[in-house]
Amino acid sequence: MIECFESPPDNFNPKIETSAVYVECQGSYLFLETNSHKALADQWGVPAGKHETDETPLAAAVRELEEEAGIKVRNLVSMGTLYFRKQDLDFIYHTYFIQFDKFPKVQLSDEHKNFKWVSVDEAKDLRLIAGADAALDFVHEKLIDFKR
Repeated sequence: MIECFESPPDNFNPKIETSAVYVECQGSYLFLETNSHKALADQWGVPAGKHETDETPLAAAVRELEEEAGIKVRNLVSMGTLYFRKQDLDFIYHTYFIQFDKFPKVQLSDEHKNFKWVSVDEAKDLRLIAGADAALDFVHEKLIDFKR
């Protein structure tokens, strides 16, 4: 079981920090399916990953998007931070957003075997990584306010 919070819960002791990028084009978000031989095999999520030593959340987001999807950008918008508690692991999840008018070319790394552009509702029908649905709801709500 995984719990998601918008502020750090009591006794929060994060072991890792991650950054995720919500890539949107024409009302659809980019989701990647993890390869069968990797951790979280055959599950879907947005481009994301752990921070490297001394890496800023933004630098990690830019790097992960390029490594996992082959999309090179520099100008991501921060959508805020979530705090996850999963059994005996607490971690920080920084969220970023970028919007394209035309679908960018996606070039998958060996971490992933497939990608899809899906609406929020369609994403919920995928076999999502634990917590991905809560994070998607968080970012989507922020985007509704952001686009107003």
